[in-house]
Amino acid sequence: MRKTLTWIWILSKRTLKSPILLILLLTIPIIALTVNKLPGFASELSYCAGIYLEGEDSLAKSLCASLVNADGIFKFVEYKDLDQMYEDVKTEKINCGYILPANLTHRTGLANCEGSITVVKPPNTNIQPAINEFVYAALLKLQNLQILPKFMQDTGYFDELSTEQIDELISYYKTNIDSGLTFKIIFQTYGVTGLTEENGATKAVTFPLRGILSVMVFLAGIMGAALYLMDGEKGIFDTLDKKLFILCRVVYTLIPTLLFGLSAIITLLLSGSFTIVWIEILSMLLLIVLVTLFGQLLITLTRNSKICIACIPALLVACLIFCPVFLNASSYVPAAKVIEKLFVPYYYLSMF
Repeated sequence: MRKTLTWIWILSKRTLKSPILLILLLTIPIIALTVNKLPGFASELSYCAGIYLEGEDSLAKSLCASLVNADGIFKFVEYKDLDQMYEDVKTEKINCGYILPANLTHRTGLANCEGSITVVKPPNTNIQPAINEFVYAALLKLQNLQILPKFMQDTGYFDELSTEQIDELISYYKTNIDSGLTFKIIFQTYGVTGLTEENGATKAVTFPLRGILSVMVFLAGIMGAALYLMDGEKGIFDTLDKKLFILCRVVYTLIPTLLFGLSAIITLLLSGSFTIVWIEILSMLLLIVLVTLFGQLLITLTRNSKICIACIPALLVACLIFCPVFLNASSYVPAAKVIEKLFVPYYYLSMF
């Protein structure tokens, strides 16, 4: 037992003496924390639109207040200077702008109210139609009780509308308004655990930290396997008995994997990506065990340090492509659903 512990201690010291490994272990938490705090990654995903009032129309003022005070993915800012709003749209400080006319109440009450609100937008924008729908939904909530009966009469589907029918129509409309479903955004996220929806939530653009860390732990195990083969070719294990020989084979992949796993846990904790303690620990232990087993398989298949080292770039690229680190390839290529299961990080990332 003492001899076994001595070997583990020697191999641990040898691993920590590697300058590259030591630098990576120390710098990964620092770099990840720095990147995660950058505005481009830490900021909430939101789109900003401007609003300009041409007059003192009561409906226009109510619509403007409703939009400015609304919570969600779309943010609205009121402008007092129309030229400034045009300039901000041109320089893309805001995604688009809306000019509310001085006679908005009258224009929305007409049979044809198309073009009542002027939209200022840059060319080749994709999000502006969605913002239009948000503005239209807010307008419906404020004005439809006045224009709904007239609209129903103008459609020609009803010859006459009695007072009872109008009251019933308004009652149905109020029910729909109160349900909050007049306008709803559903975010659909495709991940390894399936399709998830977040209704009306404000998503955050985040650096794929967990995915990158899982790949780093995976690569640490492969590097340990390559180091084992290199030392074996030097004859370091020739004098060892079978028990210690098998132990060294496991420990060579286990130690770097364990150290990188610990570094990953610290990084997730410092970056604010840490979830539930027992889930984080158990999932990381699973990743460490699977990477160690994969290292044993790689040693058996390659049996040569040069071949093992040559596999590292290919395995790295394959992990980044097929594992859901930056994107889920299985959503685009059906065959990826099978290929992704060949790589250890997939099983770790599927737990989140």
